[in-house]
Amino acid sequence: MAALAGAAIDTIRGKAELDDESWSRCVGKSSSPGPNEVAKAMRCAGFDQAGPEADTVVDAAIEAMVAKLDTHSRWVTFTAPAKLLGQPAAWASAGLILRDRDRRYVVLATGSTSAAGRAGIRKGDELIAIDGTVTAELSFDDVVQKLRGPDGSMVTLTIRRLDGSIAEFPLHRTIVRQSDMELQTERRGSVLIIRLSGLSFGATQGVSSALSQNGDVSALILDLQDNQGGLLGETVALADLFLDEGPIVTSKGREKRDVETYRAAKKQLAQGIPILVLVNERTAAGAEILAAALQDNRRATVFGRTTQGAGSVQTIIPVGPQRALRLTTSYEYRADGRKLSEAPVIPDCPSNLDASTLLDRLAVISTTAPGSCLAPD
Repeated sequence: MAALAGAAIDTIRGKAELDDESWSRCVGKSSSPGPNEVAKAMRCAGFDQAGPEADTVVDAAIEAMVAKLDTHSRWVTFTAPAKLLGQPAAWASAGLILRDRDRRYVVLATGSTSAAGRAGIRKGDELIAIDGTVTAELSFDDVVQKLRGPDGSMVTLTIRRLDGSIAEFPLHRTIVRQSDMELQTERRGSVLIIRLSGLSFGATQGVSSALSQNGDVSALILDLQDNQGGLLGETVALADLFLDEGPIVTSKGREKRDVETYRAAKKQLAQGIPILVLVNERTAAGAEILAAALQDNRRATVFGRTTQGAGSVQTIIPVGPQRALRLTTSYEYRADGRKLSEAPVIPDCPSNLDASTLLDRLAVISTTAPGSCLAPD
């Protein structure tokens, strides 16, 4: 508690218009600060009266406290009411999946039938403004909220293309399912490639349908590059599609009794088909659990670069209409018993090739020697 309170007080101090002597005289010193000291710091800084300025300081102080807990817990604020928080199955949107790189929002995928996909926005493009508002000034959550709106409403996206050119795209928002945007399939001869950029509700059904609709295939390439995970239930169900038996993941909470092991429980859909999994340093959380389960159960050969090591589960707790606490509530352990955050997925066949080149190599390997690494860099 002292460390958390200290982080809050340091944040408040940064907002206070007092010299060091006045601040020390008002706040005093405490070797073990707590809630009372935080309240005193607010009074000394002049933020003890309700108002927008005080709200901003309180949010910053709470954010500093939560950041002390672990790298994945967050205090989230929204400029618009978070009505869709925790319910991402469908909404009216432009149809983008983005990656946040220090408030640079890079397109990971677009739904093929979404407004963005039809307009020609592609993976690697950077979203730099929404309706004239520069995205570098927005949090990821606020970017998401600005992209959403009533079905059929207009939104103008300013995009920096891969060649550096800038283009504007006036789009009509449409109802999209996140799982539809996250799943892309490609067939190269008898090889089926499934790209998953997330693991939201419906991911398992989408992959199952893709396998059924593609009939006989000689090998499956599962591309999990840049996949930051999603729902634990979808992750477990998806792994179960490819396993007949064995552990998938063990979830351990704060209490000793909060332990649950998930195991494969049904006959797999891809019986006898070699599986090649592609990962990189941005593959995280549920995507790592999936890759680790297939690797530890010797069901797949993993290619690419070592994953992020983000094996934890966050629970989103709404706090009013415009704030939420995203709190780490459990840690995940691989099928072989190792803690995922300490034992990320190390590829069986490491490679620093770019994604498209490596995918081309895998398409060849999968038809010749799917259990080997016969594609030297």
